[in-house]
Formats: sequence, C-alpha cells, structure tokens
Amino acid sequence: MKTMAEKLIRNTFSSAVGYGVTLAVGLLLAPYMLAKLGAEQFGLWIILAVVTSYFGLLDLGVGASFIKHLTEAHTLDQRRRLNEIMATGWLFYLLFSLLIVAAGAAARDPILGLLSIEGDVAFIYAGTLAIFAVRSTFQIYRSMLYALQRLDALNLIEIATGLFNAAATIAALAAGYGLRGVVTAALGTAIVHVSAEAIMAHRLCPGLTISPRRANLAVFRSLFRYGVQLQASRCAELIHLHVDKLLLSHVVGLTQVTMYELGAKVAGLTRSFPTVLLPAILPAASALEAQRNRADLLRLYERGSKYLVGLALPLAVFTVVSAQAIIDLWLGPGEFGGAVLAVRALAAAYLFHLLTGMGLAIARGIGVVQYEMRALTVSAALNAGASALLVTRFGLTGVLAATVVSTIVGYALFMRALHGFLERSFIAFARRVYALPAAGSAAAAAAILSLGYPAGLLGAQPSRGAALLALAVSGALFFSIYGAILLRARYIAWSEWSLVRKALATSSRP
Repeated sequence: MKTMAEKLIRNTFSSAVGYGVTLAVGLLLAPYMLAKLGAEQFGLWIILAVVTSYFGLLDLGVGASFIKHLTEAHTLDQRRRLNEIMATGWLFYLLFSLLIVAAGAAARDPILGLLSIEGDVAFIYAGTLAIFAVRSTFQIYRSMLYALQRLDALNLIEIATGLFNAAATIAALAAGYGLRGVVTAALGTAIVHVSAEAIMAHRLCPGLTISPRRANLAVFRSLFRYGVQLQASRCAELIHLHVDKLLLSHVVGLTQVTMYELGAKVAGLTRSFPTVLLPAILPAASALEAQRNRADLLRLYERGSKYLVGLALPLAVFTVVSAQAIIDLWLGPGEFGGAVLAVRALAAAYLFHLLTGMGLAIARGIGVVQYEMRALTVSAALNAGASALLVTRFGLTGVLAATVVSTIVGYALFMRALHGFLERSFIAFARRVYALPAAGSAAAAAAILSLGYPAGLLGAQPSRGAALLALAVSGALFFSIYGAILLRARYIAWSEWSLVRKALATSSRP
C-alpha cells in the first residue's frame, strides 16, 4: 500500500501531465476557434459559459462537501455511509439540474437582454444549459475519484475527453457548422466524460452503489451544514473571476470580452500550472484530520506551500515581463494591446489568488471554511464595486485594476485569519516560504531586463519567429538564474527530492 507522501506525489505528477496536455490542446484550439468564429461569436461562447457556471451557485453548497465527506467515509471504511452519500448527492443533483434547466429556459430572454446579446442564439443557449445539466447531475462520481485519491485515473479521463472535444470541435468548424457545432461537440464530450468517470469510480471502488432508496435526509443535512459555509466563498470566487467579463459585455462590448479572455488564458498559465499541486491536498488533509494527525497536517501545509510558491512566483513574474512576446507568439502580430495589458494585470492578480491555494485546501479538508468565506466575500464585493465604478470611464484598464487590488485584499485577510487559527506566525512562515522565491524572481527579472530581453529581441516588426527567439533566450536566462539561487540556498531539502524520485520509481504499484 502506498504511503500518504507517495499518493500525493503520484497524484501531483499525474495532474501535471494532465494539465500539460489539456493546456496544449486549449492553446492550440483557441486561435483556430477565434479565426473560424470571429471575435463576436467567440466572445458569445465565453459569456454563455460564464452565465451557466453561475447556475451552479444555486445548489445550496451541497456539492462542495462531497470530497471531504466521501474521503472521511472511505478512510474510516464506512461503506454504508459512503453509499448513502453517493445516493443522496446523485438524487439531489438530478432534481437540481432539472430545476435549473427549466428556470434557465424560462429566463432566457431577460438574461440575454441583460448581456446585450442579440440575434438567434436559442440553440446555443439551450446547448450550454444541457452541458451544465449533464456535468452537474453526475459530478458525484468525480468527487468519488478525488476521495479515493486516484487523480491519475481522473486525469487520464481529462486527457482523453479533452482530445476528443478538440477533434470534434475542429471537425465541426471545418465543416462550417460554426458555434452550433462547437456547442454540439461540447455536449457530446460532457456525456462521454461523465460516463467514463462513473465507470472508473465503480471499477476502483467495488461495492459502490447509487440507489435512490439509500438517500436520506440526515446525510443531506450533514452535507448541507458543511457546504453552505462554502457557498458564499463559491459565489464570491465566481464573481471575482467573471464579473469583469459581464461588465465589459454590458458596457463596452464583446470585443473587449475577447481581449480579456485572451489575456486571461495566458495569465491563467501562471495560476493553472502550479495548481497541479492542489487537487491532492484536500482529500489528504481530510484523511489526516479523520486520523487526528494535526502535526503531519501542519507539515503538509508548509511543505506544500513551498512547492506552490516556488513554482508560482517565477512563472508570474516572467509572464508579466514577457507578456508582449507571449501574445505575439500565440496569436501573431496584430491589434492585441488589450490582451497584453490583461496578461500583465491578471498574472499579478492570479498570483495572489493562487498563494492562498494551499491554505484553502487545508482549511476545507479539516472543515474550517469560515475564514475563506469572509475573505473572498470582501474581495468579491470590492472587485464588483470598483469594477462597476471604473469600467464606464476606463474600460478594460479599470476592471483590471479593480481585480488586482481586490485580490490582494482577499489574500491578506485570509492568510491573517488562517494563521491565527493555526497559531503559527505568518511573518515567520513568509520568511521560510516566500523570501527566497521572491528574491530569486526579482534577481532573474532584473537580469533579463537590464540586457534588453525580451523586448529588444522582438525588433521593429514583431513576428512569431522573433517572439519565439525572445522567449527562448529570456526564459533560459531567467529560470537558470532563479533555479541557481534556489538550489544554492537549498530551498527544497535534498531528502525531499529523494522522496519524489522514490515515489515516481514505484508509481506503478497498486
């Protein structure tokens, strides 16, 4: 049987592979979709996806509690309770999805009018509702795979269905079906995805059943008590991440939504890649809490934070410095100044959001979620209010500024509260975790900027070739300097590298 450390490394490694493939597919697919659909239709697809994501906020927070409760039941070998949770969750989400589809269909015209969307988009809107319903109804199986700490299986499904969706989307667009084809491909992918997760969960957990007769009110109350505390956090996070797009759509237009989204996709690399460390943390924290092992839990928090910060800080700094070259390489030379601005601002904002990631996972794993709720609520309210005030005068620049400031405020509030609860000095924690990555990133950035990289390599007439050269040279120099500083200071102990090598070498064991 694998140790907790080996499970964490296996899950993190598989998440990194899955993320890398998904990222590559997404980055290659986006320019093709933009070219085939145009900025208006591409922006429409993004906006409708955002709108349907908000419908998930109406689930009373029940979905947020699945992983924790399923992990505890599995860790303590409470098979009856595990099946009761599965049945209760599935029945609730079946009824919930049917209700959302009915309500969403009835409110179609007011929603589209609020977003200033005109034209015949009935099929597109219905399709996004259907995609939401399919994924929502069967999300309990995804939670079960998390609870089993089998993210390797989950990521295998993500890779396969991601490739399937890309192939179907390209085929639909090449055949001239436009946005209708994109929606149809996405719906088909959603059905394949949830089916694969269900089959895998039953295979990895013999005896797993979902019978409506096992659903009961007592289990629902337990799920609700935990989940409702996270509901405000979920609302706040979605508002924080998406309110800018909705305001831009209403006030400025879909073209600026596209600029924001293109910038967000690049900036999201600075957030998404380091987050491969996070999915395995919540179920691991829940298992340690079920075993009443608080000492290992605290060690997990600090060690995980070191890995997270060590990856996130340099990626964010390099992205800010190299934003123009990244956009030139990805999209080619063109009128993408708004996207470059969005990359720089959102890379900074996403960094501070990401730096709370390890703390959030630990807090959710042990059931202490009130600090997250308060911090994210304040941050979202500040973001929404400031963006609404600034968007009419400053447009894209205004909403980006509001996002950066509000994210920093949310980060500060959460970390202060969490460390107070853990009775651990945040200042001492910051010295051990943040100081070296911050110094290494600053030194590396200063070095490449002093030599004129990457801007000096782009030339008077930027091209994809010049952008690739600029990123290759500046990236090699930046990460060489950063890596040398961290290795010399032994930011990560050699014993930890040995553990990683051992875990990966034995990753094929069941």
